[in-house]
Amino acid sequence: MGVWNPVPWNQDPIWSSDYFNVCGSNGYTVPHNFLGWQYPQDSNAYVGIGVFVHPSLSPEYREYIQVQLLDTLKAGRAYCVSFFVSVGDTINYGVTNVCAYFSPSPGGMNPATYYTYQPQVCNPDSNYLLDKDAWAKVSGSFVATGNERYMIIGNFKPDSLTNYQIADSSDLEPGGAWLAYYYIDNVSVIEMQSAIAGASSLLCSGDSTQLGTSAGGGVNYSWSPSDGLSDTTISNPLASPTVTTTYTLTQIECDAVQTATVTITVQTDCDTPSVFFIPTLLSGGQAFEISGLTENSHLTIYDLRGRRVYYSENYQNDFRADSVAEGQYIIELVTPEGERIKQKLIVTR
Repeated sequence: MGVWNPVPWNQDPIWSSDYFNVCGSNGYTVPHNFLGWQYPQDSNAYVGIGVFVHPSLSPEYREYIQVQLLDTLKAGRAYCVSFFVSVGDTINYGVTNVCAYFSPSPGGMNPATYYTYQPQVCNPDSNYLLDKDAWAKVSGSFVATGNERYMIIGNFKPDSLTNYQIADSSDLEPGGAWLAYYYIDNVSVIEMQSAIAGASSLLCSGDSTQLGTSAGGGVNYSWSPSDGLSDTTISNPLASPTVTTTYTLTQIECDAVQTATVTITVQTDCDTPSVFFIPTLLSGGQAFEISGLTENSHLTIYDLRGRRVYYSENYQNDFRADSVAEGQYIIELVTPEGERIKQKLIVTR
């Protein structure tokens, strides 16, 4: 076993996983170590675990690594899980059965067998992890129940259900180890962003409105149809349709696809004069008071980059100038009858 100090990671209480570091010694260094040669996929270190040994040598042998998450996962929220694996050079087998299990408490083990937990994220059964040169990504997503605080990585199936193959026949050596052993690096658990297309609204012909919400890292966005959109590949395009249009947002994150829709209704008769008086200048802590305001009027305030800085579904003249930085903004007021008014607002100190 290598010297084990990659806080907050720890070994399972029975078996012996390994830790390799650029500052390691006695065969536990990187990139060269007692199992071969591999640079870290990320940073300066990685760990290694044996996930399978040929049953004739050591039935049901398993090693695992475990970590306490920074926070308990949120109920009903989807999470993207990923980590990278690479087969050691002196190893003869590769498997498909590498998974991540999330639980409310640390894992305990029967010393005679493998963990019998049901992992939430697994490498596909059809995808053999055989590469000794490159790092292969294992990823997936799941919806949390809300009590998960620990993650365990390893093989959770018995020998009889473990899919294994020769890792690299061209590199097979008589002295090679008849087990599946993986270096593991760059583990992440990220809360996924919900697909939000925005609120359906009324629009006067020739005007525009912003769809969606702020962007999340590692997310691909696609809007359809493209008619009237400023960009179909960002999270929050401006929409200027000429006719009533329902837009569909397709969002891909961690190989999971989510969709959401929003309908923009275009009015052709928007010539009726407004009965509102809306200020164009606020200073100090002055309140943004709209005369003639009716109940259930929606107010949205954007900065000049199109980012929403304030929103109310039933504005009560309670927005104040000191709630935002000094500068220019765009306000959008939508009445219960569907009248939409947009204008500039200057905030000073």
